[in-house]
Amino acid sequence: MSKNIFIALLALTVSTAAYSQAGSVRIEQPPLIAELLLKHITYNEANPGMNGYRIRIYRDNSGGARQRSEGVATAFTEAFPDVPAYRGYDNPYFKVSVGDFRSKDDAIKVFARIKRSYPNAYLVPERINLPPL
Repeated sequence: MSKNIFIALLALTVSTAAYSQAGSVRIEQPPLIAELLLKHITYNEANPGMNGYRIRIYRDNSGGARQRSEGVATAFTEAFPDVPAYRGYDNPYFKVSVGDFRSKDDAIKVFARIKRSYPNAYLVPERINLPPL
């Protein structure tokens, strides 16, 4: 849900004007500010989440890679139910990445545990899901 903060501020200023006789607030801004805010909102709606890190446990482009990626994701979810797994396709590779880590330090803490079961795992910067509120 996008909300234009400048319209919200205007509504707030109008609604509080009736309660205040002592002064007023006037907000002035160049049109470029509203345009940049709208671009930012549009980008965030098209690209949900945030920049962060995941652990890549599988990447392959050979025959049968699609089915193997599904098997790897399923096996991982059974072994590590507390860490989400994501299957993806980045031409020509099928891949499985796990976790939603906001920082590299957070990813490294879990990486040590996963590396025992997936020795070829490595960290990758990716767009991650926002943490639950």
